[in-house]
Amino acid sequence: EALLAVATEAGFDPQHIGFVTAYMDRSAAAFKKTMDALAWNSFAWFVSEPGCLVSLRGETRQLRLLSEFMGQS
Repeated sequence: EALLAVATEAGFDPQHIGFVTAYMDRSAAAFKKTMDALAWNSFAWFVSEPGCLVSLRGETRQLRLLSEFMGQS
């Protein structure tokens, strides 16, 4: 909430703000240790899978292509 407040106060539209946590890969200890604490409505990105994001929205975690978020096909 604090980061969102900083971004909106700087003039960014909340609908265009996304929070991403970056990891080396899914087997990395850091990801395994923190994945349950990632905030809903945020994303996880992996160096080993640069074209994909894990979307933490709704009821499930979902792997989606990064291009889907960028408006590209």
